Amino acid sequence: NCIAVDINPAPLKFLRSNGVLTVQANLFALPFPAGSVKQVILSNLIQHISKDAFNLDEVKRVLAADGKLLIASPDYSNPRWKFLDKLHSWILPRAPGSQIKSRYSKAELVELLTKSGFKIENSLDILGSEIAISSRLISRLSSSLS
Repeated sequence: NCIAVDINPAPLKFLRSNGVLTVQANLFALPFPAGSVKQVILSNLIQHISKDAFNLDEVKRVLAADGKLLIASPDYSNPRWKFLDKLHSWILPRAPGSQIKSRYSKAELVELLTKSGFKIENSLDILGSEIAISSRLISRLSSSLS
């Protein structure tokens, strides 16, 4: 089964209209029992959370032992995405979701996942501007990302 989680009700309404189970919740307070989720997908989310506030503790809590995490995000170190980012903010400066709080490179995401107790399984560069990284939980121990 798949359950879509978002803090914003608008995308959830769209997904429900297409038969997807949804839950409105915050990434840092997921309404699932510990160890009950086989896979978590964070798609175009982390750039909207400040680096100081972002951590994977709650994701680790809900993931089953050996659970998978997929993170998809723009690759802000890529020149193509840097151009698209500037173009987007110039054309649509007040668009919903345009308020970027942090910009991660592929290397930073790999480091974040590794320090958080995940093993990188695969990564994919998408059209030279976005990245998707698949990882597996190998440790439930909290880690500090100082």
